[in-house]
Amino acid sequence: MAHQQDELNFDATIARMERRLEAAKTMRSILVDFPELRLEFMHSNVNSELDSPLNLRAPIRAKLANFARIRRFFKRHGNQWFQSSQIAHEVGLSRGTVATVLWTTHSTKFEQKPVPGAVKKKLWRMRPEFLEPNGKESE
Repeated sequence: MAHQQDELNFDATIARMERRLEAAKTMRSILVDFPELRLEFMHSNVNSELDSPLNLRAPIRAKLANFARIRRFFKRHGNQWFQSSQIAHEVGLSRGTVATVLWTTHSTKFEQKPVPGAVKKKLWRMRPEFLEPNGKESE
């Protein structure tokens, strides 16, 4: 009985992967006709690979990609101070994802200070030594 259940689960996984492959082919076809949609697909697709049961390294790559996007944001804006909601909006990540990068996965690479007149809100910028990819720590 357990063997049959395993086969059903495996068959369901294969069917899902085949549907994803067909969807990827369709997306490729669309991008040939409308290349300007590439960025929209990329922004909406960054964390979807985390759902894949076969992609165990995806969370690590996603964290690095999120940090790289935030670092590019600060480089483009002269490393000025910004609220996390502003960063999230500009880089196309959720506020929760930005908060995870700022507070948890890369907290040593950012500086924070309170927003004047606010109790909990913070302003953020990168520590200057981490603005370049060859800083003290790798991404």
